[in-house]
Amino acid sequence: MAKTLALADFVLEEVPGAGLLVRQGGRQYLARGWSLTAEVEQVLQTLCAHGFTCLIRFEQRSGRAVHPRGAAAEYLGFSRTPEERWLLVLDQFSGRPGVTQVTVEKSYHTVLRQHGLPVIWETAGGKNLFLPVRFLDAFLGTLDEATLAAVAEGQRRENTTAAQLRRSGIVSEAQLQHVLVEQILAQEHGDLFGNVRRVQVHPVWLRAADGVFLRAGRDIPDLVVESANRAFVLELKKAVIGRAEIHQLHRYLANPAIARLAGSRPITGLLIGDRVDPGIGPEDLRPLGNHTAAVSILRYRFEDAVVLEPWCPPADPRRRSSL
Repeated sequence: MAKTLALADFVLEEVPGAGLLVRQGGRQYLARGWSLTAEVEQVLQTLCAHGFTCLIRFEQRSGRAVHPRGAAAEYLGFSRTPEERWLLVLDQFSGRPGVTQVTVEKSYHTVLRQHGLPVIWETAGGKNLFLPVRFLDAFLGTLDEATLAAVAEGQRRENTTAAQLRRSGIVSEAQLQHVLVEQILAQEHGDLFGNVRRVQVHPVWLRAADGVFLRAGRDIPDLVVESANRAFVLELKKAVIGRAEIHQLHRYLANPAIARLAGSRPITGLLIGDRVDPGIGPEDLRPLGNHTAAVSILRYRFEDAVVLEPWCPPADPRRRSSL
């Protein structure tokens, strides 16, 4: 007998050699390659506990299938109701037949960032977000009615245009990060990063005290960009870069987590901001602690996109009145 699982108002049935047959509301589709492993069942239980029990979405007026559109798909997708946009999916990137991560719809980036939950940007397809499955329950716990309504409102708005940004400028670090990530994923800064393979947003790294430079705690850099030949740690500032920001980046670079991630690849630390404190000199960029990574400062400006320009420290910072 085929293994089945009934939760809320849906039923999943294993089809040997094919996947999971999903039945809900008189509709059905085959989620190819999936089976009822312990990891999958745990994720399903967690989603149902938080009210995300809809696996098939459709337009209420027409009844037209929206997600998925055909008789089969590579994923299991979840929302609260059939009319809502999908929240997350188990897909070909999730580690099937087990589950190591889920793919979250990109509109939830700000929610994840505000709660310090680590994500990796998808570098192809829909540019959505990969969230390690161990943070799933914590993420779902942030989604109260007000948060979901705010995200839905943002999904209905048009994207910020280049003309609007030229008028208003970059108004927050979150906006700078969002625009920059979109450009990096589109390989628009290939001269700086090379061929980008992965972008992590706010990874959480544990930090042990070294008795000199580091205190125990957590490090959460803004971005980690991985290319084939190098790893980059980025710290973004909307306005002025000073010694505190440089010290912060040095702390990230001294964390063993970035060395483990980079492997044999060299590591570069990048500070990106609008201006640089006039007192900053070459000595401030020298490695601190136990790392030897290169550190550079880039200034940004917005034209039709974020433009990054190298900043060179003056020979005598006391002689430089403004930057």
